[in-house]
Amino acid sequence: QLQSTLIQKLSVLDRYEHVLRQVNDIYVQKLIDPKTQVNILKCCDNPLTLAEQLTHIELERLNNIGPEEFVQTFVKAPTESAEVKKTSNIEAYVEWFNRLSYLVATEICVSDKERNR
Repeated sequence: QLQSTLIQKLSVLDRYEHVLRQVNDIYVQKLIDPKTQVNILKCCDNPLTLAEQLTHIELERLNNIGPEEFVQTFVKAPTESAEVKKTSNIEAYVEWFNRLSYLVATEICVSDKERNR
């Protein structure tokens, strides 16, 4: 049972990493095309709903980061010939966080009126 649970968890993680690669490829393509950039409040006019949805996305992304990735990220290897570390989920989360921060900052600055900021 432990083995089947582990295989299932690894399978889910593999699918998640595959989807992340696809999303990042799409994101890069959309950055190039200025027609794809829209005001976020036109998509979701309620800031509370938007915040809730972003929180759900955050939780989903954080759930895919295992404790071993944190250890690999923050513990320095004693030798340079150490095994290559796999921290792709943490790296993907950092990229997501940076894009989200940029989005929030942009949406705040886009408004002409100080009151709306």
